[in-house]
Amino acid sequence: MPVDYEKVFRVERYDPKARHPEPADENLQWLDAHAAPLRLSGFAWFAQDRLYRRMPKHPTETFSADVDGLADCTAGGQVAFRTDSPCLAVRVKLNGPPDAWNMAPIGQCGVDGYVGEPGTPRRMRYAGSPRLEARKDAYCAWLYECLPAAMRTVTPNFPLYRGVERFEIGVDRGARLQAPPPFAKPGPVIVYGTSITQGASASRPGMLFTNILSRRLNLEFVNLGFSGSALCEPEVARAIVAMPLAHEPSGLVMDCDSNIRDTKVLMQRPPAFLKILRERWPLVPLLVTSKPPFMTETLHPEIVAYRLERRDFLRNLVADLRAAGDTNVYFQDGSDYYGEDWDECTIDQRHATDLGFYRMAAVLEPLMERIFLQAT
Repeated sequence: MPVDYEKVFRVERYDPKARHPEPADENLQWLDAHAAPLRLSGFAWFAQDRLYRRMPKHPTETFSADVDGLADCTAGGQVAFRTDSPCLAVRVKLNGPPDAWNMAPIGQCGVDGYVGEPGTPRRMRYAGSPRLEARKDAYCAWLYECLPAAMRTVTPNFPLYRGVERFEIGVDRGARLQAPPPFAKPGPVIVYGTSITQGASASRPGMLFTNILSRRLNLEFVNLGFSGSALCEPEVARAIVAMPLAHEPSGLVMDCDSNIRDTKVLMQRPPAFLKILRERWPLVPLLVTSKPPFMTETLHPEIVAYRLERRDFLRNLVADLRAAGDTNVYFQDGSDYYGEDWDECTIDQRHATDLGFYRMAAVLEPLMERIFLQAT
């Protein structure tokens, strides 16, 4: 029997503070997320395809169906601007409703907003998220209300595991709008990786580790995480190096350990993938990572040896590249991400919670600051 979602339990029936009335159009001016002076980031092919998409819509070489489909998910996308509006609303049309069993609807399909100046420790503060209706693929909601009317930088983050067909920002009529402060470096950090890179299973978009690092380091991150599909295919590498960029990347990151399950294949594909990247960007700082431990290791100790063998291969791959003269390539052991109680950092034995992502960012921040920001 179909569920009548209008009659199911809703906390706002009992708690008036949980009610979130839809913003009234007559009080707001609406702008597309890509309209000046707003700054859209994280979508390297937007100017070409006019889509909120993380890979080209019409690539020179065909991608796998998985990569092509997941490229529509908007993980890592951001819009930033300055405004004195005391309130901020979003109007979003998705390509489908929430449906993930291991993610909160706001993480999968929602938006969250941050207020404050990027790159200054703990100065960007979470400001709010919209309430999502069950089984709905569109929403119009407040991110925040009733702030003092003063100029501030605002950064909303796009959904992690859904496509976005329309994204609009609503501010008070008459509010001032300005471009945000520039990034610390003009080129983005390009992160190629797995479901953890894409954001499974952050409770809201701002808790994805690339979004955490973006606001802490004041860098644009192009998130190319493809859930279950970071297989280091050469056609994906060739699409990445053909990315239409105005400036050379500030950094490159490769996280493929979790998805290439056959160790023999792992020993073949990442070296070839890195070779393609290095032929295009020989001097850009490049970080190779191994996967964090999964909960199954506590039940099956033999899996520890499997993970460590692969970690050691990737570590030695980086060491060999450095010995051959590529001194701007680095390695990060995923064993270090979560700490001693690493089993508390996932939602389903492998995908990170907010705690897991927060700890990942804490480990990666000083390393990325050193190699992506301070390197000359």
